[in-house]
Amino acid sequence: MGLVPHPSPICTMEEVGANSKKDDLEVKNENDDTIRDWANLPGDLLIQILQHLYLDDVKRFHKVCKSWDALEDPKEHNPLTFPTIPSQWLVHKDTYNDTVLKFFHGVYDHSYSVDIPELLSSVLLYSNNGWLLLREGIEIIFFFNPFTNERVDLPNKPGWVVWKGAIFLSEPTATDCMVFGVMSVMGKWVRIYTISRGEGDWEESVFDFDEDDTPMFQSVCSPVFHNGKLYCLGAEGKMGVFDLKGRNWTIHDVSGRPHVDQTDESYLLECNGQLMAVFLSFMGQEICVLALDADKMEWEKVDSLGEFMLLISAPTSLAVKAVIAGMENKIYFPRFYDHQIVFYCLKTCLYKTFGSFSKEDLFETAEQLNCCWMQPSAARASTPKHLDCSIYIIIREGNCIEELLVKTCQLRCNWPIIGLRMANATWL
Repeated sequence: MGLVPHPSPICTMEEVGANSKKDDLEVKNENDDTIRDWANLPGDLLIQILQHLYLDDVKRFHKVCKSWDALEDPKEHNPLTFPTIPSQWLVHKDTYNDTVLKFFHGVYDHSYSVDIPELLSSVLLYSNNGWLLLREGIEIIFFFNPFTNERVDLPNKPGWVVWKGAIFLSEPTATDCMVFGVMSVMGKWVRIYTISRGEGDWEESVFDFDEDDTPMFQSVCSPVFHNGKLYCLGAEGKMGVFDLKGRNWTIHDVSGRPHVDQTDESYLLECNGQLMAVFLSFMGQEICVLALDADKMEWEKVDSLGEFMLLISAPTSLAVKAVIAGMENKIYFPRFYDHQIVFYCLKTCLYKTFGSFSKEDLFETAEQLNCCWMQPSAARASTPKHLDCSIYIIIREGNCIEELLVKTCQLRCNWPIIGLRMANATWL
């Protein structure tokens, strides 16, 4: 597959409003008193513009005024040219500038950076529904939504506890939100911490093992909550299961496990209602995808993902239907080659990018640390803050294209408008 065209930062009216009548956008010249307020632009035209905006600009768009904020995000987008909310993103907490989040797309070779001072000295733990779960220091745990700047703090956990993995089940503002934290040391014992919304303290369950018990060394990946139970993948393919209802813990010696040489890395996730695991040998020289038969506790080989794609990382792994043609039946890694995300194609059995890279292993690729995959949420804060931003209109006069700065929400020009963009947005 060839290179995907680099998206333009300008959304043209010719692209998004070819079917809109010229009269839909009234303007004013020196001899005309007609004014059309930007807040009263036709809703269908605004929806078409939204379909083609960058992820950053979708957020800015909603903060321009109340009428624009009231618009629902469109269900259909044009992600081949403009990556938008339905796409999954690899989010990285910058190691050198400790308040910067960077977002990378699986197809496009550019990234977005957002400076969020609230994230100083924090570490990514997990993501779900557009929210991040982070740890600040040893005890402080909190949720943060980088698309709405909302923060929700959790009760402090015990200071000596270092979690091996952590997850939450729904948005922190939901009544059924529950958080799990798992701590395991050398496979000899495990501690599981849970808290639900409205509770003031973490509930701890401790499970110690006898010397005769076979230890299970937990994988670096986060656990998965499936059918009322918390599944923790062992590094060699075993499975630890925590039953929330009875608060009991069982280790299963799952049959069909991969050879120990194939388990340098392992990741657990849920795909279409079934638990799956991805196992890799050193630098991906061998890779296998297995599905768990939870009734028989058996691993079964998976040869094709169909229309699904897997996005794996230690904090968060996702299985979703591909939103862009050509992304399906692939496993996406937190690894880069020439600024592009590396994936494994189950059809060709090769590691590739959407550029020229193609190899049988992961040598020559760079791993991105302190990152996780996330699905941005279209939900916005219930009490929106508005942006003071500069709005530019792009006009055409003959063969010349000119960009004009609009400092108010009223448009005063008599040339055909062919596009718009927003810049330098700041919170009021």
